[in-house]
Amino acid sequence: MLDKILSCGDEMRVHCPSPMTNGTHHPYDFPDIPDSTFAQQLTRMDTVLFKGVIAHQCLGSVWSRRDRGRGDASASVAATVEQFNAVSFRVQSTILVDTELKPSQRARLITKWIDIAQELRMHKNFSSLKAIISGLQSNPIYRLKKTWGAVIKDKAELFEELARIFSEENNQLNQRELLMKEGTAKHAQTAHASDRHLPKALEKLATNPLAISYGTIPYLGTFLTDLTMIDTAIPDTVADGLINFDKKRKEFEVLAQMLLPSSANVYYAINTQHDLNFVLRRRRHGDDTTIIRRNPAKDHKRETSQGQQKIKNKAHLNASSLKY
Repeated sequence: MLDKILSCGDEMRVHCPSPMTNGTHHPYDFPDIPDSTFAQQLTRMDTVLFKGVIAHQCLGSVWSRRDRGRGDASASVAATVEQFNAVSFRVQSTILVDTELKPSQRARLITKWIDIAQELRMHKNFSSLKAIISGLQSNPIYRLKKTWGAVIKDKAELFEELARIFSEENNQLNQRELLMKEGTAKHAQTAHASDRHLPKALEKLATNPLAISYGTIPYLGTFLTDLTMIDTAIPDTVADGLINFDKKRKEFEVLAQMLLPSSANVYYAINTQHDLNFVLRRRRHGDDTTIIRRNPAKDHKRETSQGQQKIKNKAHLNASSLKY
């Protein structure tokens, strides 16, 4: 069912006039799917993709520009980017696809995604966590002032704490330090000094004797950006046409940081839920894209200024900028 959620169009409407079924004709509504189940299945899929990433395909010269015409030269990176975009896009479509929803109903959907994002943080799945944050920070969602005004304060604060992980300040220092601390750790354990809600969740996780040990899935976009900048700024060769080993060293350091968590991902042991799996594997629905592009102006006009707490730390690489 989860694959279907990341791909469906009108059948994903909140009130589910055409409910999703799992093959035995039991209806599924997106709000009814347990947050932990949704996060676990996203994590299972992201783990497979991350383990399949081929290091040299992440190099700026391969995935970003110079070798773009070489077919599957960066297929493993493209698969990860496609999954990221699918999650981020689905965040937007579940909130916007039903044009008859009231702001309070959309607010409940936003809250649902925030809760899923918190579960992903506990799983140390920074890829889908970033995708959800990007979806909620996208213009079609960000500008729904009345909807955001209906999100309860604690959830809005939790969202800001999760978004702070990917702050652009100091070259995304928060995210980089967090990955260094938790890259090979068994459990999520780090919160920002100003966080109020995440420390409680982390403490609960730490004191749970039944807590499962998870690996870490990094957000690939940060490393792809680093590698692209290195490729653009530093020439391949030095005087006399010799290989620029300083460039190779810098690229190796970035790749080593990116792949460090893969040594711990053996901890992931999540069973596939095939009825959810179908939801996530399908492509995005063309009509959804039209609705998302069309809706913001209509909703923005309808949702007149009613104090939305400003959402800081907008994503440096949102879903559209990561499209392949």
